[in-house]
Amino acid sequence: MSGINLNNSGFGVLVKRKLIFLCVSGIAMCGVPAYCQSAAGTSQSVVADVAQGDLNRDASVDVAAMSKYEVSVRGLLYERKFDDLDRIADADRSSKAKFAGGVWKLYVLYQALKVPVEGQNAPETAWEKHLNALTLWVGTNRDSVTAHVALAEALMNYTAKLQNDSSSRKVGEGKNVDSWARIREAQHMGELILKRASTLATKCPHFYFVMLEAQELRDPVMAKTHFEKAIAFEPAYFPYYRVHAVFQRPEWEGEEGQAEKFADDISKRIGGKQGAAIYFEIAAALNCSPNTQRFPVAKMSWDRIQEGYAALEELYGPSLYKMNQFAYLAIRYDQVMSASKMLERIGERGDEFTWGSITFFEYNRSWAVAPPEIVELRAKSSANVTTSEGQKYQTRIYNELGHYFIPAIRRCSGELKKGPFMGSDLFLRMSNTGQIEEVRGWPKTPFVECVMPEFKGTLSPPPVRAPNESGPYWVNISQKPGLGMEP
Repeated sequence: MSGINLNNSGFGVLVKRKLIFLCVSGIAMCGVPAYCQSAAGTSQSVVADVAQGDLNRDASVDVAAMSKYEVSVRGLLYERKFDDLDRIADADRSSKAKFAGGVWKLYVLYQALKVPVEGQNAPETAWEKHLNALTLWVGTNRDSVTAHVALAEALMNYTAKLQNDSSSRKVGEGKNVDSWARIREAQHMGELILKRASTLATKCPHFYFVMLEAQELRDPVMAKTHFEKAIAFEPAYFPYYRVHAVFQRPEWEGEEGQAEKFADDISKRIGGKQGAAIYFEIAAALNCSPNTQRFPVAKMSWDRIQEGYAALEELYGPSLYKMNQFAYLAIRYDQVMSASKMLERIGERGDEFTWGSITFFEYNRSWAVAPPEIVELRAKSSANVTTSEGQKYQTRIYNELGHYFIPAIRRCSGELKKGPFMGSDLFLRMSNTGQIEEVRGWPKTPFVECVMPEFKGTLSPPPVRAPNESGPYWVNISQKPGLGMEP
């Protein structure tokens, strides 16, 4: 392959890339013409290895609409169709075009450009191909703000890859290579490119996003300043709010409750339906992105999350991607009825990015979407824990079941496995003397069928009933689907 050779891994490779950038961007005179000629010689040498999808898919009916958009954009990059990319980006930017659900098409375009098709942890050969194409685009269309911002963001992600590789001793292992020098060089290149982008005539909302993300990683105080600049430029660009909230979680050096307070404050400050929608967007960012799924659930108001989703759908129309986010949030916030209704709307159109895998989506759907008799039992058992006495009684039942029936539970659970596991509801009808009179289970999984006959006998004190209460007393021993062990 002609062009920049990244396979010569080491500090010198990034120096070459920096020199190429200085040549093509106009920041400095070209003192090493051989490098410039090498970059220019790649214009038609790469054939896209991914099929182009449709740029106009409807996200309200096609759960893969945004993924197909990314495929199309990345295909144009690898085919060196830079003028087409600039036309698409300019149109997306000037029209503020959005997919159903409010996701900016411009944001999805940059998502396609920031990493190779294999993702951030792609091998060096894939990063070579990707950065070659972006570098050439900057050199070919020197006034393209899209090209500059895309290359800067890609270098940020490449830097993150180098840092991960260095931490796991993949970079320079067994070689005399200063991997951290490579990282610093890539970071410096990205800063230079962003500086150049700031001088161009066309201003881009995603430029502010990349600047904000860079500051979030380095200086939280400056990040607040950049956040204010970003929303002043384009208050409807939701990624600003999402990234700023995520970096305020305790897992990223924020204080306990800081992210939730930000969500509350900024949504009220924006106000109206837009402010409500931002509250939902932040809830999704804090709870159902791949980077936050295993973190504790953010302490946000479920009523306001619901209100925010309704506002988002009213403003921008229904989106399968946002429906999946809402259903996932409902599961995490133990709102099974809300999850069930949304999952019925979604049907089989699960979003793999939101759930982590289609298997996990299917496990949640098979558990949450239940027949009427199970819905009724859920309602009855939920009503019994609305009082402090009911909550205490259910806790005692849980503890006793764990004590007396743990051998059966272990035997029926089988061997622990990696990946997601299915959920279950076991409904116990308790007599006034504390005896288990009936057991019903959902869904009809091997575990449920195996363990149901084991639950029998009398458990500690009888349930505490209200004076006028009559009829069966149901307790739900519920285990919602889980992500399981690390793969």
